[in-house]
Amino acid sequence: MSKIVRALGNLSIESMFDWQNAEVWYYRTVYLYISTNFDVLFCQYFKILSFRVVHTPGHTEDHLVLMLEEDSTIFSGDCILGEGTTVFEDLYNYMKSLDKILELKPTIIYPGHGPEIPDPCARITEYIHHRNLRETQILNKLKESSEQPLTAMDLVKSIYKDTPEHLHVAAENNVIHHLSKLVKEKKVGKLSFESTEIIFF
Repeated sequence: MSKIVRALGNLSIESMFDWQNAEVWYYRTVYLYISTNFDVLFCQYFKILSFRVVHTPGHTEDHLVLMLEEDSTIFSGDCILGEGTTVFEDLYNYMKSLDKILELKPTIIYPGHGPEIPDPCARITEYIHHRNLRETQILNKLKESSEQPLTAMDLVKSIYKDTPEHLHVAAENNVIHHLSKLVKEKKVGKLSFESTEIIFF
């Protein structure tokens, strides 16, 4: 089973992009030795596992997770990690994907990286809470500065006060993901002047 876990754990297959909620069967070949007047090698296929393919964009646009239908085990790829939090291309889609996985009520998660997750619903809820907390901080700062539009770096300097300055560029990228999500949700507006992006509430 561990070989299957690792083989499927880091799944992102563009050719399966439109296979939302499709079913994939994993087959094992079983050889039965029959001794009669002559030797016969008999080969038969047995269905031993069935998976549901679920499109979970966010980490990447074509990201997928697999759910083992027999016991609701999830193979999460890079969407949910065994340790820490993952990176993502689109936070808006990523949050929706987390909700989608939570609705599947997984019993255990085997991630593409790190140890297995025996309490998946609690871990997913923790992911969602962490992102919602950061989003609330950003919205509050924009409300406080409603008369003065702010850049992403302005928000970083205000919110990440305990973060070393050499990490501010990485934090800025994180804030930009949050702002892009908020713009899609029409909670935040965006203006650009001379290639400098100004964000306002």
